[in-house]
Amino acid sequence: MKTKIFAMSLALIGMLAFASCTKEKAGGNFTFSGKVQKGPFVTGTTITVNELNTSLGQTGKAFTSSITSDDGSFGLSNVEMESNLALLSANGFYYNEVIGKLSSAQITLQALADLNNEETVNVNVLTHITKARIEKLVADGLSFGDAKRKAESEFQDFLGVTDHFNQGFEQMSIATSGDFN
Repeated sequence: MKTKIFAMSLALIGMLAFASCTKEKAGGNFTFSGKVQKGPFVTGTTITVNELNTSLGQTGKAFTSSITSDDGSFGLSNVEMESNLALLSANGFYYNEVIGKLSSAQITLQALADLNNEETVNVNVLTHITKARIEKLVADGLSFGDAKRKAESEFQDFLGVTDHFNQGFEQMSIATSGDFN
């Protein structure tokens, strides 16, 4: 009888530990930074972070930050969300590196991100282009991670890239050296 009670207690403890890990993984406090780039977006541009559910629908929770330097940098600290999925959006002017001056019109760039274990989440042309495809793949039943990997791989195939990036598009930055950047 004692063995049976002990086994049941262990099972209960295991289930509680698993349940608490699952909740913590799904949400929590997130701290991350990044850059918004077509060319770098200008200082003062507002960044909006919308919490998303697993279907990529907005939950109604939103957080804002702003670009703090000429390289398009922003940061958020201790953002408390129930989900780990987020939509980052920026609308503003950017430095056009081709003509050497600010853009004449504002543009909007977006990125979908899983904030678990992410310290850097950049918003760029690649994250913006793949956003709709990720949303479609999630709507078709893929998990966010699988949908994101598939959308990025498909886009690289479309461009004729034979040596696929082994980092997500939100990790890429024109301000950082490296072949894929």
